[in-house]
Amino acid sequence: GFPLVLHNVPVGEVDGEEYPDINYNQLETFVMKALIAHPGALRGAHMKFLRKGMGLSLRDVGEEIGVSHALVKTWEDKDQERTGMDPGLEKRFKNLVLCQVMAQEQKKLSSLLMAQEIDDSSYDDPFDPTKVEFKYG
Repeated sequence: GFPLVLHNVPVGEVDGEEYPDINYNQLETFVMKALIAHPGALRGAHMKFLRKGMGLSLRDVGEEIGVSHALVKTWEDKDQERTGMDPGLEKRFKNLVLCQVMAQEQKKLSSLLMAQEIDDSSYDDPFDPTKVEFKYG
């Protein structure tokens, strides 16, 4: 893995033991988005995290970006070092991850929409995005 610093983490308690009260699925998605947006070169551990987060094999990633699975493994094996991946290939890989994250988000939001009951009586109420809660994961 790679170091990740979390601030202001809510804490729960079970049988007198404290634990971080974290939605790990949301955290994984957040980290994936942050790695996509980060302009710095990916490190091997980042690439492995992203690939596994998408549920793809080395071969799947290689086929998607046009390289061998052995080369993908070589990049991932660099762990804390930069992959050395060509910037064009790195953008292609990040785009693959982005498409996967967007598809997951669309699926979650679509499920919320399908479960939603439309309240016609609130038609004239102004939309307040601060009152919208997304609970999934």
